Amino acid sequence: MSAASTGQNLPADIVALIDRVVRATRLRRSERDDVRAELASHFAEALAAGTSPAAAVAAFGDPSASARALRAAAIAKRSAIDRAFGQAFRCTAWGVGAIAAVYVLFGLYLATNAPRVSFDPVARLAEGLPKAARPEDVAWPRYRDVLPRLGLTEHVDAANTETDRIDGGVGWPGRSPSEEGQATWDDQVAWCTAHAADLAALRAATALPVLGMPLTEALSDADRAIFTESTVTNSRAVIADTARPFRAFGVLLPHLASIRQASRALALDATVAASRGQGSMAVDDLAAIIAMSVQVQQPRFLICDLVAIAMRSVACSRATMLLESMPEAFTDDDLARLQRALRSVPRDLTEMDLRSERIAFDDAVQWMYSDDGQGGGWFNPSAANLMMLNGLGEGYPGEPRDDVMDRSMIALTGPAAALWVADRRDLMDFYESWSNELLARKAWSLRQLHDAPPTHDEPLRSGDWVAKSRYLMAALLLPALDRVNWSFAADRAQRDAVDMAAACVRFKLARGAWPARASDLVPAFLASVPSDPWSGQPVQMAGEGRGFRVWSVGADLADQQGAINATGPALRATTLPRSANRSGSFEPPIPCDWVWFAPSGSVERWFGE
Repeated sequence: MSAASTGQNLPADIVALIDRVVRATRLRRSERDDVRAELASHFAEALAAGTSPAAAVAAFGDPSASARALRAAAIAKRSAIDRAFGQAFRCTAWGVGAIAAVYVLFGLYLATNAPRVSFDPVARLAEGLPKAARPEDVAWPRYRDVLPRLGLTEHVDAANTETDRIDGGVGWPGRSPSEEGQATWDDQVAWCTAHAADLAALRAATALPVLGMPLTEALSDADRAIFTESTVTNSRAVIADTARPFRAFGVLLPHLASIRQASRALALDATVAASRGQGSMAVDDLAAIIAMSVQVQQPRFLICDLVAIAMRSVACSRATMLLESMPEAFTDDDLARLQRALRSVPRDLTEMDLRSERIAFDDAVQWMYSDDGQGGGWFNPSAANLMMLNGLGEGYPGEPRDDVMDRSMIALTGPAAALWVADRRDLMDFYESWSNELLARKAWSLRQLHDAPPTHDEPLRSGDWVAKSRYLMAALLLPALDRVNWSFAADRAQRDAVDMAAACVRFKLARGAWPARASDLVPAFLASVPSDPWSGQPVQMAGEGRGFRVWSVGADLADQQGAINATGPALRATTLPRSANRSGSFEPPIPCDWVWFAPSGSVERWFGE
């Protein structure tokens, strides 16, 4: 490009004007070069005609208006496709700018609408706990006194170590420990004899109406007899810090392990008593386990329900083993008392209840969502709370952390997360649908649950990333409760099985022979014939050939006539059938019946693998 065309020989004020106009056109480089050349030529001609530089500049007019005109002229020379592309680019730029502005404004809105805590979850949990009419009706002080004497504490000491060794024994006369160092039957008998008074005190504690473990109150100094210092300290921290997020998830249940182990100690004592012909004391122990399981369920936390079911399973398994191998130890009155104990579990404790789980979920929601006062709100967590939520999803409450980088990331990504993650109303609608669906199945039998379609939360369990990210809190916090209904159904069926076994033994004591059919037991020994939880038909029994037995068709839904299959877990009434997995599909069940009762004077079917 020549010097003349670039205006290099022109006066400085004209060159400055040309530069200003060219920049203002905002054209492409080649187009700006053309404009520069055109303006330089224009001013060169004006100067050649005798016009002074100042007059030429003044005559040129408004630089901005000239730049717009020149830009329009240059664009008009472009092809139609070129112009369309440019227009689209400009529209896109404006659109992006508008979106960015809205995004920033939405971020500012979220910053000024942080989640508001509207209720104290610990206080709400406390409202649902049973209240004792009198201080002496509270069992916890008695447990706190007797459990350390039995070695059932968090502390590692001589008593605790000895109880662990006793609990590791096989717990049956004539059977040797499977591992060196475990207690022998003689060791276990000696332990029960030495602790006879303590076991009596434990049974007395189970008879009181209210457990009274301080779940929603700080543990006291007296509780240090059972719990470690860290447990006491953590309990006090959760109760005292009312501003702590997710407090409902932080409520400690440290008593469950000791009380569950206490149920095994009572089962061992029942075995020792039966082996001595003391059926009445054995029933006292088994009834105490069931009563203790009812106390454990009083807070209605899911984990409390599952521990209680496991405790009743211990009682039911041991009762059946004793009735099969030592029926002569029991009188009719003993067996009638055992039946009453099995039926003593309140109806509401035999089915799923989500009250405490709902309080914990609502507590998490109030820390993670804004609240418009009408049930709606945006997903709007702080960085610290998001870290704690992630910890909850992994099974433990995380610790709050105030980190500049985390806060910066939340500020940048928060509006996008709020727009993508389900809003408060949508999340709670999902929760309601899910919980209502589960509760509608709470009284179903094992067969009904086997045939049921997957529940509403199935996409969260099957790895659907869209559903898991949309319903993030549900994916992190909602357990796979479809299996809990299975546990309750098995619990009901197992207690029916032991009830039936006791009725059969009572029939034999009264008539001198086993019943020919289940209906023979009604009404003298049973109010009605239990239904097979798998077939829905009356439970079956037979006494010819291979000996008397009572059975359910089991998870394979095929009747093997109660055959004793020494390799199948259906021999153990405690074992849940392998049917539904978390995604709702089914595993092939083991081909054998669930034998409820098979008196043989032996326990081999209970110990065979």
